[in-house]
Amino acid sequence: GDYKATGARVIGVSPDSATSALISTTLGDFGRDRLSGGLPLHLNVTRAFLVGDLRLPFDADGIVLEVLPEVAADDDVLAGIRTLRSRGYRFSLEDFAGVHTFR
Repeated sequence: GDYKATGARVIGVSPDSATSALISTTLGDFGRDRLSGGLPLHLNVTRAFLVGDLRLPFDADGIVLEVLPEVAADDDVLAGIRTLRSRGYRFSLEDFAGVHTFR
């Protein structure tokens, strides 16, 4: 499996909790502008963020959400991506192998 997800489970932290902690600590401690140098920040997000179970703690400005390969592109995920896109978020697919049409 993916090293990041496996590593999180080994230390007893869920991927959702690890992502939340990383985002809030990093953006809170350093700030978006200092981290990005004016370039887009690419952040890995779990399914829970994509479908709206967990709230993204930042606005869309300068953020690219990376969809991890273990996130299945089911109806809920696709609807969540559409909703987030309508709010201005941009997306990238990490290690994507396949074809899918987003509408």
